[in-house]
Amino acid sequence: SAELTDVVTSLNEFQLQQILILLDYLQTSQLRERYGRYRPCSTSLSRKPPGWQKLWWHYAQKSIISDVRKKLWKTSWRFLGQRMKMRRRYINLYKKKLDFLRREQAIDESILLGL
Repeated sequence: SAELTDVVTSLNEFQLQQILILLDYLQTSQLRERYGRYRPCSTSLSRKPPGWQKLWWHYAQKSIISDVRKKLWKTSWRFLGQRMKMRRRYINLYKKKLDFLRREQAIDESILLGL
């Protein structure tokens, strides 16, 4: 960690442009990482085969729908059922752990009392 009170920087126009280009590239990379699996693989925008509009329209639809489905998944009955199942399993495992610790403590106490 660091604490900076006054930092003065000076950038010329070229340096500022390079920083903005880098930020744009990073943002594009994040979007491609997120939605790249839906992108039409054999087409580029420079070479437009017949029906390219339809391919890119499906790309846009799939990208948006994937975000909507992720949000809706957390309110689905299947998700809630899985969460309840995991919760019950956790509770049972925690009870077993507590029983094991109680038994272990009782054994330790009996050993100490026997000495």
